[in-house]
Amino acid sequence: MMSYLAGYTQDVGINADGLIMDENAEGQVRIVIGNYNGGTTKVQVNKVCPQISIPTNLCTITGAVLPTGWAVCYIDNEVGTIVLSNGTDEMEPWDEKEIFINITAKPQTVETSGIITCNIGWAKGGISADGCDNTWGPTPLNMTGNDNSTNTLIVRKSDILPITVTSFTAQKEKDNNAIVKWTVTDAKNFSHFELERSADGKTFIKVSAQAYDAKKPAYSYVDQNLVPGVYQYRLNMVDIDGSQKHSATKEVKIEKTANMTITPNPARDVVYVRGAKEGSVIRIMDIKGGLVQELRLTNASMPVNVAKLAPAAYVVQVIESGNVAGTMQMIKQ
Repeated sequence: MMSYLAGYTQDVGINADGLIMDENAEGQVRIVIGNYNGGTTKVQVNKVCPQISIPTNLCTITGAVLPTGWAVCYIDNEVGTIVLSNGTDEMEPWDEKEIFINITAKPQTVETSGIITCNIGWAKGGISADGCDNTWGPTPLNMTGNDNSTNTLIVRKSDILPITVTSFTAQKEKDNNAIVKWTVTDAKNFSHFELERSADGKTFIKVSAQAYDAKKPAYSYVDQNLVPGVYQYRLNMVDIDGSQKHSATKEVKIEKTANMTITPNPARDVVYVRGAKEGSVIRIMDIKGGLVQELRLTNASMPVNVAKLAPAAYVVQVIESGNVAGTMQMIKQ
């Protein structure tokens, strides 16, 4: 879901794909709000008030993951609405803010669909300490030609799989790794687990598959060499007859390494690792974690030759005193 602000003009747009959930599952509605006025005007604090509405027969709104400075004004699950405020966040021109609305799907007797909507209002006065206001200004004008302010939410009736997940956790470990653990019980005629990861809260990829073992109640997986960002993990549980069901989603945040960058990026022939120290070891790996190049910096401004690397995305690690001091992504053209 994309919302565009341009001075006192705004538009709401939703990503092309709708949201599909299983009943009783946890999920997120992704919203990106941007100040695209093309000039130098910031968005005022306590001014932007997005209102997201979700059909009450489909989901319960449980909260939101917000940018720094933003606030939840209120959640009203009787009408299926959550109202937010930009609070103390002055949005610079061309600034984008990503928001996730946490929802839990309700039980359904059949597959059921409804419409998600997002509208933006301007608070006109009487701001409270949390940046919220019940007094609204005029609705901003819509940007012509980009009006797709609704999208479809589908909640599917789930067949109960013959297994119970008693715990499912994900957390950051050292060296920009994430460890995911889960325990199960009451399994019968069950096949295997597929661990899935998403970097945008929308598209999930399989990162691990593990067969079920009746003698093994606990499972884990270490997802290594992640570039900075926010990642969501979930289990896809597969029965022997092919029936599948997703678990709740767990989030891990990998912090950006301070004062350490790769330039130029995208790269062609050579790059420089700004912020790395003399004597640091530079490791370049493919996206699967395979080591493709390693060298030691004889001085902090030493160029790293990447001319022979195939065009692709790579993970670059900086090792100092045996520890990972930074992990970054590099695009080789």
